[in-house]
Amino acid sequence: MRKQSDQAEHKATGKLCQRFPKLYQKSPGRIPIKIHVLLVLIFAAILTAEPIKQVENFGYASYWGLGQGGSSLEYSPHTIWQNPAAGMHDTLQISADLSQMPAEINISTLSARWRPNKKQVFSASVNYENYGSFPGRDADGRETGSFTAGQTQLLAAYTLIISSRFQLGAAVIHQKNFIDASSLTRWLTLYGARLSLLNDKATASIAVRSFPQEDLAPILQIGISNKLEYLPVELCLDYRHYGEWDYRNSSISALISIRPELTAMAGFNFQRFNFQTQVLATDFIGGISGGIHYAWRNYGIQTAFYTFGGMGLSSSLGFSWHY
Repeated sequence: MRKQSDQAEHKATGKLCQRFPKLYQKSPGRIPIKIHVLLVLIFAAILTAEPIKQVENFGYASYWGLGQGGSSLEYSPHTIWQNPAAGMHDTLQISADLSQMPAEINISTLSARWRPNKKQVFSASVNYENYGSFPGRDADGRETGSFTAGQTQLLAAYTLIISSRFQLGAAVIHQKNFIDASSLTRWLTLYGARLSLLNDKATASIAVRSFPQEDLAPILQIGISNKLEYLPVELCLDYRHYGEWDYRNSSISALISIRPELTAMAGFNFQRFNFQTQVLATDFIGGISGGIHYAWRNYGIQTAFYTFGGMGLSSSLGFSWHY
């Protein structure tokens, strides 16, 4: 058993080293192997079985309520994290959300969008992942205090509204990953397009996330949404392409209009198959999500949940204001 445990620790640590190789070269020697394993488990709870692929971790409620989908919608100001081509009809939008993830991870997102004229939208947002505080030990196992780990992402985006049916967008993202005093920063770019079809009853969107400083393949996200004819429901289909076809990178979601001021969210993410723990009850609900949004005058409140199967449940709460 001890040998198997050591092998598991070695394998898990290797995965984290693969994700942050430069960061681990800088990391202080006082962080013990068991802490490395704990960090691996934390990252794995959010980033799934292949952490280098799944980089889209955001704190806003509609993202989780729609099963990490809804990239073709203009439902939330935070949608710019998935596609900067998302337009808006208001002059100003501000939204702040917080998500509590498994393993006591907190992700918060704050976004602001400004439309000075009919053709342009300027956006800024910050997304912060807090993995918590951990006890540090030296090579002899003595406690040396505590350290923290997390990730900060800053986004600046520009949206050009070509017409009422077609928009283009571009964003630059500064990402910083840190463990204790060591950190690794990188720049990402995000380009998108959004097209309304069938008299605005359907929408198609595409976004490309690239890593200019690294030899990584771009991530392509395609979104399609359609308003049903006889039901107050808008169905959405999203697919992320990481260089090879994998149906598990798909999600299906829906916006359900219950009343003019009340909207429900539902989602099903095929990443659920990465959460299997051979426990029927938890495996069955993995990847299922839902939420509600209530609007009152210029204000909105939204809450959502997302199930990670045997890994646990996430919950989100957000507030928004528009003018």
